[in-house]
Amino acid sequence: MMCIFGLSSIPDYGSRNSQFLYFISPSIQNFLHIPEFGILAYLWMLALDKNSLLKAGWWAAGISIIYGFLDEFHQLFIPGRYASFGDIIFNILGIIVGIMIYSLLAHGH
Repeated sequence: MMCIFGLSSIPDYGSRNSQFLYFISPSIQNFLHIPEFGILAYLWMLALDKNSLLKAGWWAAGISIIYGFLDEFHQLFIPGRYASFGDIIFNILGIIVGIMIYSLLAHGH
């Protein structure tokens, strides 16, 4: 979560010196939300899956989705950044993928 916060805290002043992702197209940057939040949800599953995969999945999804909304809100205060409903959709898609991958790898179903 600290990595996501750090990345979303980088201002975008529109110059090559202001953002290390400058050379990556905005479309690809949007798709990067999927693996980013997929990894977050996977790590939450790893931490929470002690007895119940279903319960861990709901907690991991809830925590990750709430964090996704908070991260988008946080970007409203960063120069050159903005909150996006599309980013939230990509975050949720990544969360679903991360939980599914964990479920398949950890429980083989």
